[in-house]
Amino acid sequence: ICIATLIIVQSRKNRVLEKVTERVKDALSNIHTENRLYEEEQLQRLQGNRDKKKFLYRMDEMLLQSGIRTRIPFMTTELFITILIVVSAVMFYVVTVLTGEFIFAILAVAFSIMMIYGALKLLLFANKSKLDDDMLQFANMLENYSRTTDDIVSILGQVYVYLNEPLKTVVQECYVEMKSTGDISSAFARLSAKIGNRKFEELLQNIEMCSRHETNYEAVIAGNKIIIKDYLAEKELRKQMAFSARLEICVLFVIAVYVVSMINDMLEDRLMTYLMSDFVGKTILLACASIALFSIWKIITMGQEDDA
Repeated sequence: ICIATLIIVQSRKNRVLEKVTERVKDALSNIHTENRLYEEEQLQRLQGNRDKKKFLYRMDEMLLQSGIRTRIPFMTTELFITILIVVSAVMFYVVTVLTGEFIFAILAVAFSIMMIYGALKLLLFANKSKLDDDMLQFANMLENYSRTTDDIVSILGQVYVYLNEPLKTVVQECYVEMKSTGDISSAFARLSAKIGNRKFEELLQNIEMCSRHETNYEAVIAGNKIIIKDYLAEKELRKQMAFSARLEICVLFVIAVYVVSMINDMLEDRLMTYLMSDFVGKTILLACASIALFSIWKIITMGQEDDA
């Protein structure tokens, strides 16, 4: 009781609870995300398309483009990283206590991070796949409605109704922003950030130029449609190549497991005991486990390269 009372008193003196609350509020705040988005918009206007983006902004993009921010609006990059750190610390402590082995704790942390980040990547890939499927439809509808009006705000207002999710929602948000602010450039920049596809971004940039210079929308969009069709054909080819590569990795993985099983039988089921007996053996085990985790990661992500 005395120890608990002392801890409470010291915590109050150091304002621990207030500091923790402030950190949590800061992690849940959208201010940092909005500031990074504004900074990136300004850099893009000055430098054009940028391949090298800051880590935190790339995380912002992933959370946005994966649909996480739509489902969980308060999930900021700061909060996501905090969750990763907390989960890693808990896993490290629990595994260390249960096994007493530092190497297993490291592997548990690596596996936890891979699973959380991998789940985020899979959601991102699924969303981007849906967007890719609808990108050509979006271009076709823009081309059709541009024959009746040259007002891009009006065109988007007619188009978004017939789109599929998740493209429908983000285009609707772009339309609402354009109508309320009149800032077409910023609205398109935010739409581009939500989509995260280079070909889609090029289409939006060309449309914006048309709106500024009163150019023929139909001719510009028709040119972009050819580029989009080529991109989709190349992507399908990459998927087929990735599938073949996945099969090869799986075969190699099965062979490796079989070889390890044979060695274990030769050592009378004491392979793990030998490996855990000294530093060299633990290093070999850590290296093999790292290769296995990397192989699993490549199987999941291969052929799903980011088009941003």
